[in-house]
Amino acid sequence: MRRFGANFDPQWPEWEPFYGALAEEIRQQQLLPDHLGRDIVVTHACYSRVVRDALRSELPGIEFVVLDVPASLLQRRKTERFEQEAQRSGMTLKQYVMQHPHLKAAGATFAERMARITDASIACDPVAQAEPDTCAVEVSAATPPHEVTAMAATCLGHVPRPRSADGGIEW
Repeated sequence: MRRFGANFDPQWPEWEPFYGALAEEIRQQQLLPDHLGRDIVVTHACYSRVVRDALRSELPGIEFVVLDVPASLLQRRKTERFEQEAQRSGMTLKQYVMQHPHLKAAGATFAERMARITDASIACDPVAQAEPDTCAVEVSAATPPHEVTAMAATCLGHVPRPRSADGGIEW
């Protein structure tokens, strides 16, 4: 299995089983009575234009929002998420990282595994000018999560309405 990173160049055949299953799950969700005629949001990073194009062929009408986040911010937020998960599990960050089953291939030491977690070279292919149904949202350290959600909704043609003082939104 190839590792994500600076030289990551996925080919569709390597990813087809995963994304084929994801596309099928989305199709099944669209058929549920509560979802008929409604938009469905799937949060997932499609790093490559190859993957986005393949999903477009599987799911006509699919739209993508690509978040453009500085590497330093990605590193900090990834570390914060792992610290929170460790705390919820009653472990130190080091204990959590060393026992995490998906990180065993990332290295034997804590430092190697943390380097993998915070690998900022894992970035999405930029949105091309002619790329259909895809928009980019720039995120900075000053952008709160609810604002990212609002920008993504606007990008997709939805108009979020403020719900409360905490910045939450409703559709």
